Amino acid sequence: MGCLGNVLFTLGQESDASQHFRMQLQLAKEISEPLMECKAYHGLSKVYLQQGCYDTCLDMEKKFLKSCMSIGDEEGVGVAYHYMGMAHGARGEYKQAIDFFNRRLRIVQSRRDLEGEAECYANMACAYALDGDTEMSAKMSQQSKSLIVSNVCNPLLASNHSLGVRQSSHTGKPCSCLLCVCARGQIDMPAGSEKAKAMARHR
Repeated sequence: MGCLGNVLFTLGQESDASQHFRMQLQLAKEISEPLMECKAYHGLSKVYLQQGCYDTCLDMEKKFLKSCMSIGDEEGVGVAYHYMGMAHGARGEYKQAIDFFNRRLRIVQSRRDLEGEAECYANMACAYALDGDTEMSAKMSQQSKSLIVSNVCNPLLASNHSLGVRQSSHTGKPCSCLLCVCARGQIDMPAGSEKAKAMARHR
């Protein structure tokens, strides 16, 4: 059920995906399956983020976070922080976004996830740029650059991709950093983000 929801979400059928995630959530509660419940909350969060329903997205992601913590899923906690940062960034709440990206950073560093670490720094670079702090943006960009190997995600510094369509070197999926998700139109462009887009025009 959850897998079908993810497929429908990937195909852009958000209403159908939301329905399946809700059915998954109901079933998970009925059979007391915490992992299924986690996935359902996160699935709903992704739908709401893409639809621009940021308050509801954050509500679902908080429930996802609580569920992940209850079962000791550290990776899931990091994912929750990522999406909470994305939602705050999309609302133009850049300081809150940076805080959540920092929280995820600590987790990916402890897991030696270099790609995740590079993505965290890139997200923070974007958020700092949107918040007008060019000095910190440059610092975060340099941190991300130092971690790049092959085509690891970095929206501000990588020079071999078209904005918003780059793929993760490990997963093969489209990049999920703040700038690229905005550029693909998956969430609304935050106010003032044209200056961040300009930073990525490096050809």
